Amino acid sequence: MNDIVIEYTGSYPSRCLGEWSVTVNDKKLDIGSDSSGEKDTSICYSTWHFEDWIDVWEDHEDGLDFSEWCQSEIGKRIIGYIQSEVDGELTYDEKIDIFGQVQDLDFRSSSCGGCI
Repeated sequence: MNDIVIEYTGSYPSRCLGEWSVTVNDKKLDIGSDSSGEKDTSICYSTWHFEDWIDVWEDHEDGLDFSEWCQSEIGKRIIGYIQSEVDGELTYDEKIDIFGQVQDLDFRSSSCGGCI
């Protein structure tokens, strides 16, 4: 099994300004423009807006589940970057692990409240 580590540097108060990185078997990959932005995995998150100058938070759930994400453009690209660095095909368990790591770090813009 390959050692695959996915990280994201964004945190409050500017979570959306972080950078994604992918390391495979101790080699950090260049993932180009995919190093920023949301990754569209299924997550629960909160958004905010003002009502009468009071910040109001609302909970949401959206995004793609594992099988949908693997077929999406972003999922194919992330898996493709990793696939290009390993011998043989990625296993189903490795793909589940990749999705889980991305999902654990994924976010939606305006969800951390830093821009209030």
